Amino acid sequence: MRLSKFFIPFICSVSGIVHAACSSDDGTRFLATAGDTCTAAQPTYTFSINVGGTIDARDVGTVLNITAPNITSTNPTGSGSPYALTTSTDAIINVSGNFTGNVNGLNGRVIAVFNPSTVNIAGDAILNHTGSQGAGIQLFGADANLTINGTTTVTATTGTTGADGMRLTGTSEFGGDVVVNVANYITGISASSESAQFLSNLTLTADSMRNGGLNNTGATVTVAGNLTIDTRNTVNDGDQVHAINATGGILTVNGMSTLTTESIDSHGIVLSGANTAVGLEDIASSIATQGDDAHGIFFSSTAGIVAIGQSATSLTGPIVANSGEIITNGANANGIDLSTATVGVTVDNNGAITSNNGFAILGSSQDDTVNLIAGTVTGDINLGDGSDTLNYTGGAINGQLNGGDGVSSADGMVDTLNYDGLTITAPDMMNWELTNVINGANVTFANDFETETLTTDSASTAVLADALTITGDVVNDGTINMQSGTATGTATIDGNLTGSGTLAISIDVGADIADVLTVTGDSTSASIAIHPNPISAVPATGNDVLVATVDGTTAAGDFTLPNGTTMQTINGVTYELVLVGNNWFLRANGTPTSNSPAAIPSTSVWALLAAMLVMMFAAMAAMVMTTTRTTATTARRFR
Repeated sequence: MRLSKFFIPFICSVSGIVHAACSSDDGTRFLATAGDTCTAAQPTYTFSINVGGTIDARDVGTVLNITAPNITSTNPTGSGSPYALTTSTDAIINVSGNFTGNVNGLNGRVIAVFNPSTVNIAGDAILNHTGSQGAGIQLFGADANLTINGTTTVTATTGTTGADGMRLTGTSEFGGDVVVNVANYITGISASSESAQFLSNLTLTADSMRNGGLNNTGATVTVAGNLTIDTRNTVNDGDQVHAINATGGILTVNGMSTLTTESIDSHGIVLSGANTAVGLEDIASSIATQGDDAHGIFFSSTAGIVAIGQSATSLTGPIVANSGEIITNGANANGIDLSTATVGVTVDNNGAITSNNGFAILGSSQDDTVNLIAGTVTGDINLGDGSDTLNYTGGAINGQLNGGDGVSSADGMVDTLNYDGLTITAPDMMNWELTNVINGANVTFANDFETETLTTDSASTAVLADALTITGDVVNDGTINMQSGTATGTATIDGNLTGSGTLAISIDVGADIADVLTVTGDSTSASIAIHPNPISAVPATGNDVLVATVDGTTAAGDFTLPNGTTMQTINGVTYELVLVGNNWFLRANGTPTSNSPAAIPSTSVWALLAAMLVMMFAAMAAMVMTTTRTTATTARRFR
């Protein structure tokens, strides 16, 4: 059997001598005082007392050893602060077997450990609180120590006002599974200083507890096994019954955590302390909320850490790192809500976030950063005011990406969306001043969008769907791929085009058509290499083919063909890229033809053939006229 460091071996009384500081062991009240070592051997103790315990050890040096294998202590009718078992003033109680405690009275505690003192229970503990207010277990100070090596069950559900499960201000250790079932008061478990160690599983059910299930204000709390918290609100309408409410301290759960809340405004985790951390380390950990306005994680800390499905120890706040699962179902219930944070917060997602009726992630008015690394996000992301950044490197999203504060940087807020190294069809997006396709990303833009500037770097590709319009400037140092496969595609940049990248298009030189890019602004200072890719081997007609239109200022050199040239052979005919007015054409041998926008004299093969035909018909006409004249002259001679 595992014993606490606070457990002191029994010291039996000398045979035949009864110390005056040890009360009679008659099954009523047992009181040990005055620094003596006492032994209590009865299986049952029942006594009603206020501000005191049925089993009670007091004074420096007092040790009370309880030897029965199964002991029950009951304080049945106390009217103010009744206890079933209590120590104070540096006394120690050692229970060698299992302990059952019952309290029925106002503000009672089943186990009360005052500062400084110690209680050690070697077996199991069953603690029942049937009165109003108070707690199943309370430690009253930093030097209050409690160890229960077996399982622990705390029930406090029947009082008209209810009671708390555990109030841990001190050092506590629970060796076996812990089950806490409480209702109608303040907190399921509160930990305010020192440490609480749950060496196995912890299960907590809290009904109508206004501060929620587990409330940490400054302790180091560790759960080595699984953590299960289920909260609801059936009595105190309007109270928030969060699963975890952390305003200080560190909570670490090594096993799987399952947090469920069922009521309005009842969040999975609330983090509001500046130096607070919650780490639910098992990747199978999950948060599920059912009520309206019940967020999965509500983060209002200035430097806190929440980690789901991973350790919090290596992270630097303020951050929410999710590798587990977060699901919210109620109206306006957000998966991760940063709206009240007073500093910018980082969100890393490798897991699953689903908000069925709210935002998957709602940002603050500060400069937030969201990193979509892996996993799935279902629901919109809205980052609110501030200069926010969203780095999309992996995973999938079913929802809108919203920078939050408009698309103009004139307000001083610049939101940046980075598609970084992934191949994806871009989701619906809005309110991003900067949109970047970088580090080998290949992004298909299927819907019209607005941004101040879209940038592609030299390793990346932006694929533009047919008839797409980008409202904003484009800096293309990578590839813009318009290849429709039919050579009938169009795309519009409603802004300026610069950069030194590539424009890939489909072309059909047998039908004189190609995909066409329209730029409503300027293309000055650009050096875009057009890559025309034929969709068939049909012989070229040799007619001009329109490939780009620039409504603003454009000049020679703004567009070229591959490798900076202006000539390319397509299906046996050499074409030259030429600028006519504001239109860029591919022209056979660099000459204009009948479908050119301007009538320019031509020396093409087709023009020469036409000229020869004209000359031939003219000669034939002249011969006919000469023959006619000769015939007429001969006729006159023979009249």
